[in-house]
Formats: sequence, structure tokens, C-alpha cells
Amino acid sequence: MTQPASGFVEILSRDSGKLLSQSQPHTSDTVILSQPSVVKIHGLPASVADYQQQGDDLILHMRDGSTVRYQHFFTASDGEQSELLFDDGVNPPQHALFSSGLQTTDAATPLTPAFQAMSSADPLLTATAETESGGTMTAMGLGLLGLAGIGGGVALASNHSGSDDSSSQSTSASGGETPVVTVPDTGTSTDPDSGTGSGTGSSTPSLTVTPLTGDGVISADERHSDQTFGGTSANIAPGSALTITLNAHTYSTQVASDGSWSVTLPAADLEALPDGSNTVSISFANASGGTSTANKTITVEPLSPMGEPPHPTIDLPFGDGTLNSAEQAVQQTLTGTTGSTGSGQKVVVTLGEESYNATVDNDGNWTLNPDPYTLYQMGEGERTIEVTATDAWGQQGSTSTPVIIDLTAPNISIDDVSGDNVIDASEIHSDMLVGGSTTLSEAGRNVDLLFNGVSYHTQVNSSGDWHLAIPASALQGLEDKAYRLEASISDEAGNSSKTTHTVTLAASADTLPSLSIDPISTDNAVSYREGIYGLEMWGTSSHLPAGTVVTLDIAGKTYTGGVGSDGIWQVMIHDDELAAITDGKYTFNFSATDPNGNSTSASRDVLLLTHYSSKIGYTVDDITPADVSVVDGQEYVTISGTFADTFPINLISIKVDDYPNYSATLTNDGHWSVTVPLAGSNIHDGLNFIIFGTSDGAGNWVEQTNQIHVDLGQATDSSSLNLATLGLSQQQDDALAIASTAEDHSTLTALALSDVSPVTLSTTGSGVWSQPVSRVESGQISEVYHAPLQESTLADVLTQHQLQLHNV
Repeated sequence: MTQPASGFVEILSRDSGKLLSQSQPHTSDTVILSQPSVVKIHGLPASVADYQQQGDDLILHMRDGSTVRYQHFFTASDGEQSELLFDDGVNPPQHALFSSGLQTTDAATPLTPAFQAMSSADPLLTATAETESGGTMTAMGLGLLGLAGIGGGVALASNHSGSDDSSSQSTSASGGETPVVTVPDTGTSTDPDSGTGSGTGSSTPSLTVTPLTGDGVISADERHSDQTFGGTSANIAPGSALTITLNAHTYSTQVASDGSWSVTLPAADLEALPDGSNTVSISFANASGGTSTANKTITVEPLSPMGEPPHPTIDLPFGDGTLNSAEQAVQQTLTGTTGSTGSGQKVVVTLGEESYNATVDNDGNWTLNPDPYTLYQMGEGERTIEVTATDAWGQQGSTSTPVIIDLTAPNISIDDVSGDNVIDASEIHSDMLVGGSTTLSEAGRNVDLLFNGVSYHTQVNSSGDWHLAIPASALQGLEDKAYRLEASISDEAGNSSKTTHTVTLAASADTLPSLSIDPISTDNAVSYREGIYGLEMWGTSSHLPAGTVVTLDIAGKTYTGGVGSDGIWQVMIHDDELAAITDGKYTFNFSATDPNGNSTSASRDVLLLTHYSSKIGYTVDDITPADVSVVDGQEYVTISGTFADTFPINLISIKVDDYPNYSATLTNDGHWSVTVPLAGSNIHDGLNFIIFGTSDGAGNWVEQTNQIHVDLGQATDSSSLNLATLGLSQQQDDALAIASTAEDHSTLTALALSDVSPVTLSTTGSGVWSQPVSRVESGQISEVYHAPLQESTLADVLTQHQLQLHNV
């Protein structure tokens, strides 16, 4: 029959012997015993590290790191309770004996069992439990099954309380008298002074065995030296012979006067022992003439280790050799192998300055679940994990691996979008540029940006900055409101960070601002009189809050105003500012921007003619006989010339001397003309005085004085012209000679206007001069006049300048 794997467990019914359940080795589990059962473990007692009782439950902590709880193990039913049996298929089965009368508490209480060698499990399946009070070993207590029913017996007690004593105990007797030998144990009620059980009489012989080599295990080193095997006795006469049998070798000794006994086991015999479990038998003659024998199981380790020493390995920690903050916050598992097989292996894992025992199975697989705080205490940076494996024979092997602990998340930021975090109507049809920064160490890392449920991706550049463009198509159709941008990044260790930023869309046509302009100065033309006190402009607005700045740009100059609470805006150009603007045609551009950055503008063409000095440039053609026409028998003369259309002209009028104004006809090519009756117009040959009047586009009326040369062939002989004819008077004086003709180069030393502004007029070889210039007409200073002599007589000059002659 094939022996089950080491550690395999069978649960047998004590009542029927039927197999109730099975469980695999190396697995932590809870087994519910619904009836008194035999828990049969296929292995040696050494496979259990320690035993505990909690209430009626038996808890076994196995050396492979697993823990098995057997519920209701200590629950009695009809005088029976469950029993524990070890059977490795090689050595005699070992029955674990637990003391009766144990206290039941909620806390887990350590147990130290004794062991009894058995031929099979059958006695446990058919025997009736016998209980005795007082703490003596019984079938229910220490499990010395049938001890009282045999002809003679001995109980063997171990004073070793450790769990490494893989021992078994049996009793046998021959002869007539039946001595009773108790076995004291830490789990029984014994007399601490005598070491004998209280449930037997004071005359009952007993033996106490000191565990061989202190732990019941003979190591390879201990096999090379003599070892002492002994103990104490009670109620056995000093000098009584004891026979110890081990591996077919017999050793004899006697009970000393103090009840102690011992033999020396030679190193040669120990070296010859088979590896594994061995049984030591102790016999002595009993009072009935027979022989009492007790057995003790010891474990013998091989003289030399089996195979190579451990060569431990470490699986790549944390999956990639790096521990990040998210991984540190949860339970991590470190794994590896020892490179060896078999039970009894140990693995110590060193994390930082602390060492921890790992769980190892018989295949050499080890596991450690370090506490998250333990990993945190290792600190950030490159650290080392060390593993030391020890096999059952004490051989060791070590290895280590570096790990990176990086618990610091990267930084990431988002810059303002579009300068003001507002996408207005002027920006809605362009890609939305989003960028930010992170640390230089993250260069090349991916940045994920989430906007309106859609992810966009880019990478960090060598400067630690990142940029991407959200296409304009993604903005179309979105309602005006605030949207969240979420940028995230993960560093090389897997630490991730994210940040958010808000951008507002304000581009709906229903909410865009607007401006309208009322007519400026009623007709969009500003005259001299209208601009005396500056220029005020206004209009209406929509979707612009009160206080919004309205800007006016004119030819590179800027003027500002604002929107009122009623939506009416106003901009003022003060008089001194207006005076600094050259007259002409301008486009007034008004603009404003709402709080969302949406701009609006409106413009109007305006004519500025606010300077009195602004005049229409013109010329007057000479009048010749060709300009004379006859209509209905009446002679008319046409006066014509050109004008410069620097400014819009509403009207040009001509007046000769003090005669009525005549409106001129204007042509598109810049010519003007006026036809006046010759009779009564005072037009005569020579220089004629003319007033050129214009009404410009702004409504300004400006008169300019000029002269025209007339040659109609009607000039009067200068010799017959006298001053009286010209309305002038002549004062005879020796110092003054007045000439009536141009040929007489006399000097008029004192000519004056009617307002007595002095002018000196003289005839010279080159013509007629007036000087100095101080004559004022209509607030304007007359120009210095010079007429060539051959063109004008002195009388012409006097007439044209409306001069009167006075003697001074």
C-alpha cells in the first residue's frame, strides 16, 4: 500500500473507524470534528512546532508555517474524545498524550504532549475512554491506553517541555506482581518535590528521563562524541539494575542512592545509529519477579548533510524591483526558494535593519508578508533585501537583491489657458493650447490630460515642460460654462499624481458683447464752433457690465471712456486733445472687452475741421475777353479757377469788391466757376480785389482775399487818372508830391486806412510797395504787397487796397 505524502491528514471515526475526511499538507485550515475522531497525521511528531488548546479546540502550528485548528477535539461524548496519532509509515505510530483536567479558557494555552508508541491506530478506534480525576495519565488524559489492564506496567515520564522532543513512550510488563509507575509531566498534577503522580500510591515505582542531548535530537556534531543518557527514579531500590537498549546495543547501569541513573552512549555507537527516529528501551526487574520496560523515541540527524547547502533565491520583489507609494500602502508578498527540499528548513529575510522569519514548505518555497510599515521604515532610495536559508542540518546559504523604494509622487501643474483661462468667441475656432510643468527628472514621461470626458496625451520635454493642443473641433457645440482640465503623470516607480485646472468657455453668440455709436456731432462732422469745448461721443452697449472700459483709437492715439449702469457708454476728447488732432477725415474705432475676454468694436467715419486756420486751397484764372459772354444783350464775365479737395466743400462763393456774393459751380475734377454780370460788378482791367468764400463739410464758413488780373482791353489811360476819381484826396505840400501816374516815381510818405493803421506806399523802379505790414482786415493781417510797375499804376494799388491819402 502506498504511503500518503508527508503531512497528509486523515480523520477517522473512533466509533466506526470510517474515514470522515482528508486534508492536504502545508495548508492552513480549520477542521470541524463532529464526533470523537482520530486525527492521523502521516509524519513524525517533529513536523509540529508547538501545540495549543483554546477552549475545546486543538491548534497545531506546523513547522512548514501552516496552522491547523481542530474544533471540538477536547469535547467528550459518551466518555470518548478525539485522539492525535502520528504515523510516518516507517516508525511505530506515535500517540500524542495530553493531560486530563486541563483548564478551558478563551485564550490559547500552550500544551506539551507525551507520546506513546503503538503498533497501529486500532486501539484508539475500539477502546473505551477511562477518565480519572486528580490529573493521572489515562486514555482520555495522557492516553496510556489500557495501562491498568495489563499484567504489569511502567510509565515513563519526560521532564522536557519543549516541542522538539520527538519521543514515544510505551510500557510492558512480565511477572506476577503488577507495579504501577507514574509519569510526571508539565500537564499533570504532580508533586513537585517527589515528581510522582498524585493518582498512584507512594510505593509505585517511577522513572523520569532527561531528554538525550537536552532536546531529544542527536545532531551530526553530537554523534561524534559520547553522550550521557539518564534520569531519576522513585520507589526503586538503589542498586537496582537498569538495562538500556538502543539499536541492538545494550547498556547496563544501576540506580544510585539518590535515585538517579545514567549510562554513557559511546560516539562509535551513535555514529552507527540509523538516521531518523530511534527507540531507546529502559528495563528493570519489578517486585513481581518480572521485567518492566519503557520506550523513548529520539531523533538522529545524519552525520553529513544531505546534498548541497541551500542556495536561496529571491523572486523579483514588488513585480518590478521598485516599491511605489501605492504598493507600499497594501500588503506585499516576498517569495523565493531555498534551493533545498525537506522539512526543517528556515529562512530569515532581512529588511533594512530588521530580520523576519519566512514560511518555508518542504519543497523549499519560502514566503514573507512584511507589514507595510516595515517597508516604509526601510526609507527611500536603493535598498537591499537579504535572505538567509538554513536547512535541517544547519547548513546556510545567503543571497540579496537590490530594490528601489520610491514613495514620492511627481509634481505636475497646469498653466493658465489662453492667458485668462477663458475661451472667448475669438478663440473658440482655434485649437486650445494647454501646457504645464513638472520636475526635470520626469522628462520623457507621459502626461495624460482629461477634458470633457476625452483623454489627450503628450510627453514631458527636456525642460520639464509639457504642451498639447485640444483641437478646435472638440470645443464646438459646447455650452458656455466652466470645464475641468485634469492632468496626470506617473514616474518611473509608478507613483502617480494629478492636478486640476478650470477653463471657462464664453463664446455663445447669445452672450457676446456689442457696441453701437450715435451720430457724432449730429452729422459725423465736427466744425470749429462744435469743437471749442471738446468732443463728446456716446452710444449703447449690450452684455457689457457697468464700468467696462470703452476705447477710441484715432490715427494711433487712444482715448478711453466707460459703460454706465444703463448700458450707455461715453468717450470724451477734451478741447486741448482735440486741438492736437490735425483736421481731416478719420475713422473712429470704438472697442470694448467683456470679463470673459470677448471683444466687440464699432467704427464711424468722422470729418474733423476744428481749426480756423484750415482753408480750402484754390487758384483764380486771369480774366480775358474770352471769358466775356453776351446773354440777352447783357455782358457777363466768367471767373474760374481750381480748388484742392483736401476737405469736403459744400459751397464756394465769389464776391468782387463789395458787390454781392455769387455761388460758384463745382466740378468733380476740382474746378470752380461763376458767371457774373459785367455791368455793376466793378470788374475792370488790371488787378481786381476778390473775396473767395467757402462752406466746408463741417459747416465752417471761411473767406479768403485774393486778386485777379483782368485784361478786357478797357483800361483807362493812367495819365488821365486822378486821385479824385479814385476817391482819394491830394494835399499840396512842399514836402509831398503826389503823382497821378505810374511814371512819376514820387513817394507817398503817409497813406492811411480809415482805421488809421499806418502804411507807407511808394513807387520805385521795380514797382509799387507797401511796408511795413500792419493793416488788419477782418482780424487778419494783410500780406505785404508788391506789384511790378508795368502791371499796376499807383492808382491801381490805392484802389485795390482801399487806401485814402492823408497828410501827416
